[in-house]
Amino acid sequence: MEQSLMSNARAGQSLLEVLLAVAIGGILIGSAAVLISVILTGGAENKAFQGATFLAQDLADKIRVYATRNWHCVGFPCGVYNLSKGSANKYFLETVQDLNEGVFTYGSGATSSLALFLNGIQYSEYFYVQNVCRSGSITGEITGVTNGVCGPGEVEDPSTQKVTVVVTWSNGSRKVEIEEFFTRNLNIVFKQDDWSGGADPAEVVPPSGFTNKFYSADNINTATTGRITILGF
Repeated sequence: MEQSLMSNARAGQSLLEVLLAVAIGGILIGSAAVLISVILTGGAENKAFQGATFLAQDLADKIRVYATRNWHCVGFPCGVYNLSKGSANKYFLETVQDLNEGVFTYGSGATSSLALFLNGIQYSEYFYVQNVCRSGSITGEITGVTNGVCGPGEVEDPSTQKVTVVVTWSNGSRKVEIEEFFTRNLNIVFKQDDWSGGADPAEVVPPSGFTNKFYSADNINTATTGRITILGF
């Protein structure tokens, strides 16, 4: 009888051990599944972030190239400096034929950004521009940015613009921003060595084309091609 009771006790103990082992195994499997899910989610998010960063830097580089050739001009859409300022005015760079011929296209709402696909992920990219203010001192350090005019004691720098590039994904819930200051560093130079046409008040300033005339002058003789002579000398 005693031996039978001991056998039953051992059987109950074995069953309890099996139940505990199953419970612990379930906990470990569940924890592993959660960990795997976190790792996969983190990997996908990191992949999306890397793609957005790549697209943002790519757009910033394209804007810099475009700004070098198209800083300020008359008309719209046109140079970077001519664009309306502030985050409410979103632009994207539309490339026509090649980058050097690219033009800015303005849109609002759903058309204010450019949809792109990279590694199976849909992104939207756009940028906006702000004026740069500098101190009125000789150092001329940057004191801030504005969508309008600079404050008292500040001077707007027409040769510098702040550009913010924004790339979004996950229906706009996730985004990457890159902020850069773009500076005009390319001047258009032309050579004129014939002023024999003389002064002409109708001449456009700056000239729309190269002629042998100029807008106005005092006390000079330009009758000889390639020479300007100061009268009285």
